Amino acid sequence: MTRPRSIPEGLVLELSRGTVLPGASAEADRWMAMLNDRVDECVATLDRERMAVEIVFRLREDGRDVLYWVAIKGAGGSGLDPDDPIDRDHEAQGRRTKEPGWVEAEPQVLLLPDPVRRAVLAWALRDRDRVPHPATATVRLTSAGLHVIDRWVDGLSDALVEAGAGDPQVGGSLTGGRIEVRMTVEAEDAGDAAVVAADLLREALRAAETPGVRVLGLTTEIG
Repeated sequence: MTRPRSIPEGLVLELSRGTVLPGASAEADRWMAMLNDRVDECVATLDRERMAVEIVFRLREDGRDVLYWVAIKGAGGSGLDPDDPIDRDHEAQGRRTKEPGWVEAEPQVLLLPDPVRRAVLAWALRDRDRVPHPATATVRLTSAGLHVIDRWVDGLSDALVEAGAGDPQVGGSLTGGRIEVRMTVEAEDAGDAAVVAADLLREALRAAETPGVRVLGLTTEIG
């Protein structure tokens, strides 16, 4: 299957369907109760698995219980560790509960708002190399005068540094209502850099809000 454009390279999306054995609904109850009761142990395994999101759904289909496992993780994560008590108990309870194997669905589209996307990728793909990418942004705005916008420009430069932008430079036509921002951002590729740059700029614009200056819109380019 060709990787959909909306799914970043290295990110793995899984939807797995498993059927509970006949007469084993009580075992499924015990399995889910164990995972909920030992949630801290479960969460502790997500680091080595590079697991950003893991969700389990249960559905009754044609008189039988079915479990759906949803996972968003990095490709470099590890699997179950037989030396880890929760993994060992999880696997044993699974054998008592469901038919062997899983039916796997094929992911088609991934939609994440920028802050969530950044958090997911930073967690799931954090071992991948990140390199600096130059970014240029154009901000359209109106202001109450040069004295106000000069103060706003200084505040925006400081806010970009605080947000993590490298070597930010803010300039342009102060009277024409178009400000150009040049900076570098750390990202794995150009697509990720565009998201990171836009998110950093929005964060900095919020921090630099100044009475008398109103932002009308912004665009970002990488390269």
